[in-house]
Amino acid sequence: MYELSQRWQDWPTATCVVDGREEAMSYQRYAWGWAGFVHAVGVAGVQLVGVGIEPETVRLETVRDPQKYGLDPSRRLSVSDLYDERENLPVEARLPLPWANTMHDDHRALIEKHGLG
Repeated sequence: MYELSQRWQDWPTATCVVDGREEAMSYQRYAWGWAGFVHAVGVAGVQLVGVGIEPETVRLETVRDPQKYGLDPSRRLSVSDLYDERENLPVEARLPLPWANTMHDDHRALIEKHGLG
């Protein structure tokens, strides 16, 4: 994965919508989903992880009230903040976890390569 991330310039691109404007998003498929980023947005860009959604369907809007989604902008966001058990989050803000009871071949290869099993 590290080697693949270093070749991000070669990743496929898709057009997504950011605040009503079309922008290019670079992405790479992995296991059940994909990881990608939009560099044209702000200084740091926007990093995305998609599961159960295709890159071409991404629409991003600036959120002016993050508390509406149960997020505190003064602290770091963690993956556990987005787990399905967060009942106070709207359904569209929750991270689906299809891998909870299964293991994808990509995950297995990564675990075996690094001796994590």
